[in-house]
Amino acid sequence: MIKVNIINVLLIAVIGVLILTNIQSCQRVGQVTDIYGAAQDSIKSYVDKDGKQITIIAAMLGQRKKDLLAMKSSDSTIIDLQKQVKDYKGKLDIAINLKNKTGSKGSLVTIIDTVHSNDSIYLVYTAQWKNKWEQGLIVASRDSIFRDIVFFNEFEINIGKTSNGWFKKPVTEAMVKNLNPNTLTTDFRSFKVDNVQKRLAIALSAGYGMTEAGLSPYVGIGLGYNILYIK
Repeated sequence: MIKVNIINVLLIAVIGVLILTNIQSCQRVGQVTDIYGAAQDSIKSYVDKDGKQITIIAAMLGQRKKDLLAMKSSDSTIIDLQKQVKDYKGKLDIAINLKNKTGSKGSLVTIIDTVHSNDSIYLVYTAQWKNKWEQGLIVASRDSIFRDIVFFNEFEINIGKTSNGWFKKPVTEAMVKNLNPNTLTTDFRSFKVDNVQKRLAIALSAGYGMTEAGLSPYVGIGLGYNILYIK
């Protein structure tokens, strides 16, 4: 009887492993589809009421960073993101590759100085400015122009799920907001490791319950379905 019970337990365990393997394979196929689907998306930008540019694009999801590295793409920003992820040696959670440009224009007050050098006299023009988002100095002499310009940028970046309508799977999107009104996003890609919580599990269990011998302690292998996750 004991031998038969052991065989039954082993058969149940093998069947459970096959079921779990099939479920995990389906999840992997779904996630690979998500990566390639998101890779086809392009950035959508608009300017809010405060003059700040907001850019949104679908985030690429995978169970591990190898999912991103295995993808073939001619998109230069995706290629840069893949290199970025490959070079990262730690346990990856989220990777973002952001490209932007910052412009500067406006009128300046020019200071004119007369310079005496040996037997010659020439003029030097100087313009200097500073505000929250940039500071600069331009000095123009008779044969050269010196410039020293620094830009200051701030960003708000969010990645999360947004509604895609009734009975449809939520879409994971990445959003960047340029707080500098002179900065524009030219390209934007993100990758997030999205570990799917497994519902089915095979576990070694021990307890006290009903067996063939009545109420008694037992040890066995069980196939369970997780209903609630407690953190």
